[in-house]
Amino acid sequence: AAAQVPLGFAADGLVLVDLSLSPGRVSDSSDGDAYVGVLDPLLRRLESIPGVTATGLSTTPPLAGGAATSFRVVGEPLDEGREPLADIRIVDPGYFDVLQVPLLSGRRLSSIDRAGAPPVMVVSETLARRHFPDGRAVGRSITMLNWGPPITAEVVGVVGDVVGQDLERPVNPTIYWHYPQFPQIFTLSIVVRTARDEASIVPEIRRAIWKLEPNQPLPRIEPMTSAVSGAQAQRRTVTALLAGLAGAAALVALVGLYGVLSHTAARDMPAHGVRIALGARGVDIARLVMADALRVCAAGVAIGGAVALAGGRAVESLLFQTSARDGVTFAVAGGMIVVAGVAAALGPAWRAARVDPLVALRRE
Repeated sequence: AAAQVPLGFAADGLVLVDLSLSPGRVSDSSDGDAYVGVLDPLLRRLESIPGVTATGLSTTPPLAGGAATSFRVVGEPLDEGREPLADIRIVDPGYFDVLQVPLLSGRRLSSIDRAGAPPVMVVSETLARRHFPDGRAVGRSITMLNWGPPITAEVVGVVGDVVGQDLERPVNPTIYWHYPQFPQIFTLSIVVRTARDEASIVPEIRRAIWKLEPNQPLPRIEPMTSAVSGAQAQRRTVTALLAGLAGAAALVALVGLYGVLSHTAARDMPAHGVRIALGARGVDIARLVMADALRVCAAGVAIGGAVALAGGRAVESLLFQTSARDGVTFAVAGGMIVVAGVAAALGPAWRAARVDPLVALRRE
């Protein structure tokens, strides 16, 4: 279930704040030091609130979509036109600590990674595992290819994966930059960790931000647990809708199958009467009806399976951690159809087995 998907961070005790930087404070031409001059006092102000234990910022928080880039690993062959993709997150050094994202190797970003210093980046576990031998990314270099001129930076650390916008999708490879070295921030999210009740500290966070930035709009300020619950509720809604549609389809199929088998059994009633008159047992007649049902089910499974394989890609985005060609799912679905067919055939088989030969022949 979506509720059991590993988030990669600790949501309890976090408050999420979305804000936009005024063009009057920073602009396209602002360097990293200008951003530090705006953002660092804001974070320090938030940390001064009683009960706040840590803060961090990112251009894209967990459970949200964001920018991406194609890239290449320096020293590895480049397959033109098929470069791998990675999400980009521009963060501060406190971001990993406040979310409690584990450091797997190397080091995190720090204040020494300032504007003018050699460019460095941190990458996610998925990126390191997928694009470096044995996951050993630290000390290697990556070039981002489509953010203006190519930008190359050394990988100094590998951190754990953090869930992206869709809980049901595998996490994307991710590159993390320290914001003074990549000053392209206009919308961002600040994450505040508190030892107090998250809802009770929201007004103080709002006042602290407006103290330094009086004209700053705050489109969202909420506990991170609410954002997680919202993402999970969306998946539950989709799952409930699909389950309802599947249940309705199964009911319609069961009623239809029952009708077809009943009609077939009634049509063959004189033949069954003849068989019984010639010595056939009721169980033999029931077996004939059940065999007809199984043939219909087998045809349905074959045709339905072919259609599902052909059209599965169209609904794959709605599936939760399941491939559109998952063999176990197809086997379970086919088994359910057979069971439903057998259940639908029980009534007609029972009536056919108890037919009176004289009555059946008189009908004919």
